[in-house]
Amino acid sequence: EIHRWHWISPTRNIEFRRWAAADDFEKLRHEFGNEGCAWEEYRRRKAGSDTCVISPRKYDVDPIEKNSPSDDDSNYAEEILTAKKPPPGPGWKHKFVVEVAGGQRQCHWLSPVRNIEFRRWPQACEFEKLRLKFGNEVQAWEEYRKMKVGFRTRVISASKYDTGGVEEKSTTETVATPNGTSTTAPGPGWKYKLVSNADDSQNRGHWMSPTGNIEFKRREAACEFEVLRQTFGNEEQAWHEYGEVQANREAVVLPGQYDDARIGASPKSN
Repeated sequence: EIHRWHWISPTRNIEFRRWAAADDFEKLRHEFGNEGCAWEEYRRRKAGSDTCVISPRKYDVDPIEKNSPSDDDSNYAEEILTAKKPPPGPGWKHKFVVEVAGGQRQCHWLSPVRNIEFRRWPQACEFEKLRLKFGNEVQAWEEYRKMKVGFRTRVISASKYDTGGVEEKSTTETVATPNGTSTTAPGPGWKYKLVSNADDSQNRGHWMSPTGNIEFKRREAACEFEVLRQTFGNEEQAWHEYGEVQANREAVVLPGQYDDARIGASPKSN
């Protein structure tokens, strides 16, 4: 009789028959921060091969739901699994789609501002961490793309977000600047004005939003705000979202005047 060591994970007590497999799973635990996401990714990587886990299927569905009378239905089990996962962060939405491969229903996650569609929950969580780090989805996406060079992004039509969707909107109007040059507006209705800088006597171009005349010092900041305008349909809600981040406020002239203003008419003056 030969005795063998088995390794049991800290949280969900997943029982591994091989140390190497347990080590692979531990790396995923550190990467994703919890065993639910780590297990899902581990299962996908081991598709078609030995997981080296005792009764692996019992970990595929949340333990609360594993005794559901319908858990033999793979589509239903997938829905239960997803429904039990919290959104990657505030404002995320999910939808069920039928993927071509296998024909099974899968849950996709949509980011709050740009509706970037992630096919897998762990990758959506990775992106949410970047959203929190950078304060906006444009920079977060750029960083996410760098991280995923050579790997799958797990995003539907990923390339359409590379120019931000922002840049696509930016080409809708060309604005003649006061100094005789031209530039593209962040979106329809934006106004451009030249501002003199007292520090270096250089003129700078500022962008004024269409309805609230929110004054942005930089075009890229105005483009980010335009994404929110399109998402929420009005500047009041867009400003509430945009103005929550201090770094965003620094890109706006006198941002405090818009905090309590009814944006849509003229913002109140200080």
